Amino acid sequence: MQKLGELLVSEGLVSPEELQRALDFQKERGGLLGTALVWLGSVTDDDIRGALARKYGIAVVDLAAVTSDSEAMARLPREKAAAYGAFPVALEGRCLTVAIADPTDVRALDDLRFASGCEVTPLLASATDILTAIETRYPAPAGDDAEPKVEVAELGDDETGRLLADLVATAIRRGATEIHLEPRPKGLEVRFRAGASLHNLPLAPGETRDAVVTRLRKLCNLDESERRRSQSAELPLRVQVDGGERTILLLVSTLNTVQGERLVLELVHSGDRARDPSTLGLDAPGLSRLLSAIEATHGLVLITGPSRSGKTTTFYSLLSWLNRSDRFIVSAEDRIECALDGFHQIALSDPAFQYDTLLAMKPDVISMKGLGAPGALEFALEAARGRIVLAETEAFDSASALYRVPPDARYWLSRTARFVTSQRLLPRLCPDCREPAERSLEMDDALGWNPQELENLRLFRSPGCPSCDGSGYRGLTGIFEWIDVNESVRQALVDPGTSPGLREILPRDGFLSLRQAARERVSEGEVALRDVFSLVT
Repeated sequence: MQKLGELLVSEGLVSPEELQRALDFQKERGGLLGTALVWLGSVTDDDIRGALARKYGIAVVDLAAVTSDSEAMARLPREKAAAYGAFPVALEGRCLTVAIADPTDVRALDDLRFASGCEVTPLLASATDILTAIETRYPAPAGDDAEPKVEVAELGDDETGRLLADLVATAIRRGATEIHLEPRPKGLEVRFRAGASLHNLPLAPGETRDAVVTRLRKLCNLDESERRRSQSAELPLRVQVDGGERTILLLVSTLNTVQGERLVLELVHSGDRARDPSTLGLDAPGLSRLLSAIEATHGLVLITGPSRSGKTTTFYSLLSWLNRSDRFIVSAEDRIECALDGFHQIALSDPAFQYDTLLAMKPDVISMKGLGAPGALEFALEAARGRIVLAETEAFDSASALYRVPPDARYWLSRTARFVTSQRLLPRLCPDCREPAERSLEMDDALGWNPQELENLRLFRSPGCPSCDGSGYRGLTGIFEWIDVNESVRQALVDPGTSPGLREILPRDGFLSLRQAARERVSEGEVALRDVFSLVT
């Protein structure tokens, strides 16, 4: 597509000398080229719009006569609209119509696609009208809700670096935990994972695909001679969030496929890994009993769940809660995802590591991130006889975590286990646009819940608004089930042949399964029903 300056020169509206003066003016003061040309008196807004309309057949829009579309504005943040001189006019499905002063700026249109997550159809409007619409129709920016900014210098101060910084900032703003970069014949597909689901962004151009992959490999110091082999690396970044600086860790993994090299960037927020336990989503009785269990003099506390369930955040939050000057804490971890002051972390991958050395150090608390290594479970059960052992492991639910322990270790499990929790991570509905939703027979049938469970069930939905960037979600929340190990549970573990099974005993003690906990959170308006299907079906 012919650039704006070249088009105006070819139509005789400006001379090459006037164009150069405008380019120098733009370089010095910033802003758009068209604005610079109008400011210098070389052309008028009408001249520019007329030339673009004749050349490309793009319709002209009078923004003063256009009614604001809140859904369209929710898809394009105010900061992006101002940066690219664009105003969202209408949203139809996944197509966003925007008024823009310079539709020949291909880079701006590509960035708008990424920022909005939609295909973009441009309309012509004057830069002055666009600026007026942005200033008068968008809500005033609030300092506490400022868009996170990645320091561009860490990713490169060129087009590729700015694109990467924008991807990371957008992922943080949307509460994403992963960025998936997938090669396609016509470009690079970008997907964000929020909760359990992946959300697509429009394709980036083919040249962007190669540049982004190459830049990430260079920043991570990956071996270029081993492109056919999967590799992984860590890339720390400084991010501005809510006016303060925070460090995030990008865990970068590569996979060579027939279509090209695929990258997954997992976002690890070091500050979020050590949250106040009360913010995790555990109900009040469960939180009280969990904190009592980890404050005891001895015993085993198990934090369980499948991959991407949020158990690592729970693990580090409890460690942070335990961290006091009068305690000596040692943590043995398969992968150290959060470096915390006040206790000693040991990587299980260290060839020199031996479990016996932990007991020799006489710690008050031992934490273990992962029980799959040879000897790890046996050591945890032994160590829990004289101190608190906090362990994280993968299991489908809390009962499965207990039953998967080999029978010959069940006796010491029954003697040492104090508390077991299992969890899932779900996207939280945006409170600013949350509204009641109607139930349907098809939905009830798909759930498979009995009439008692469906009774008084209230549903909510969030259609999207500017405060949640149009996604309908704001952040993530945990869904928990927990077992406070009592004598009947211990008896079921050590002598299953003569006592009822765990799944018969637990309901008598007021146990709420993940399915039941999810129902409560749906009725409270915390999560959407469609997001809990994986827990109940």
